[in-house]
Amino acid sequence: MSDEFRKQRLFSPGPTPIPLQFQMAALDKNPYHRTQEFYTVFLKCRKLLAKVMYSKQLPLILSSSGTGALESAVVNLTDESDQVVVINGGKFGQRWKQLCEAYGCNVNEIRVPWGEAPSPSDLVSALNSVDNVKAVFFQSLETSTGVALPVKELAKTVKDHSDALVIVDAVSAFGSEMIKMDDWGLDALVSGSQKGLGLPPGLSFINLSEKARMRLTKRSKFYFDLTRELKGQDDGRSAFTPATHLVLMLERSLSYITETGFDEINRKHQAVAEAVRESLKQMGLTLFAEKSPACGLTSVLLPSNVDGGILLRELAEKRRMVFAGGQDDYKGRLLRFAHMGYFDLDDIVAGLIALQEELQKLGHENAGVSVAQVFWRSYRARSL
Repeated sequence: MSDEFRKQRLFSPGPTPIPLQFQMAALDKNPYHRTQEFYTVFLKCRKLLAKVMYSKQLPLILSSSGTGALESAVVNLTDESDQVVVINGGKFGQRWKQLCEAYGCNVNEIRVPWGEAPSPSDLVSALNSVDNVKAVFFQSLETSTGVALPVKELAKTVKDHSDALVIVDAVSAFGSEMIKMDDWGLDALVSGSQKGLGLPPGLSFINLSEKARMRLTKRSKFYFDLTRELKGQDDGRSAFTPATHLVLMLERSLSYITETGFDEINRKHQAVAEAVRESLKQMGLTLFAEKSPACGLTSVLLPSNVDGGILLRELAEKRRMVFAGGQDDYKGRLLRFAHMGYFDLDDIVAGLIALQEELQKLGHENAGVSVAQVFWRSYRARSL
């Protein structure tokens, strides 16, 4: 069969599968963004985002990748020479560090071994060793490793030992991991469209606490000036041209989440994550983030005799299944299996079977278990 007619399956941690219903929302209209009709949709999306973030504050919607919203957090909430703390346990913790350095902050880095979660005690040491820490930056889910960080505990540690802002990158976590912004004392929460929300890339979101809004800086900025965005977006008006069709799709995605209930969606992600982990362990693979695994992403170390680059290529070219590999020192050694957003359970099983078969072809011997049976048995045990 021609590749043109073969289904592609995405198991990458962004972009993720896009439901047909969401795609159709983008075809329904061709809106002009300076009309009351579009302002109403835009404002509705802000209100629905706030519900999923468990916040009374309405998030801002930006037309950019998630990194754009990360940059907006740095440029709007810090000044040059500010003391900041960055938790770096992977490629995206490193991104926080690079962004803060690009804007002249004095970065106090907490380095965490890849595959592990940071300890609150390490954060206490960093906060006590530096005067006047302006902000603490960390991930909710470190996408490069599959580690879910203890966001609630880390935020409490910051509040107990400083007056710093708590700024969290939830680009990969939003839509699959439970994050309660107000209850957990988060001051800035950043996310994007192309992961747990099941949308294409192009939208990012940033929500600010009252404390963060009071600390917005006056340093030079233009496109990512959140003070200007706050003034207009309260009426549904973005400062610049928004990604109109993505906003229509966002409204459809968020309506589905709120109608279904995020507790139920999170429960499904947890059940699938545990079933995937059990299946991969039965294949004889070692979980990389075993002590602190995420709901939307599972990472495994590949056998020493398996070339990760070849494995990914075989899966993509022969199976049309796109997985993600490791980064930096773990390139070729790690496989990341995403199950965030609007995935089909049968697709997850197909991905597990294909992975097992391709590993066997590359010389990885395992017990020959039926991963389909392992997955369904584990999933049903947790979802009933």
